Amino acid sequence: MQGLIKKAPDAREAPEILLLLAYSLNQLGKTKEACVTIQKIRSSYKELSQSFKQRLFDAESQYKCTVPKSDSKPA
Repeated sequence: MQGLIKKAPDAREAPEILLLLAYSLNQLGKTKEACVTIQKIRSSYKELSQSFKQRLFDAESQYKCTVPKSDSKPA
């Protein structure tokens, strides 16, 4: 997955692939890395659908990630 992101970081599928990576990292007990991956999505991809932003928020809440105030619950 990460190879695809490195080759094509602007690909339409990149945020989804990174979120799947975050889910996988969490399942492996690497919650901190999952949170870092979610934050990377937030900082790198500004044009996200509301439903995708909700999925990010849900994952952050479930993993107890620290979320900057400006990036909290989607509108």
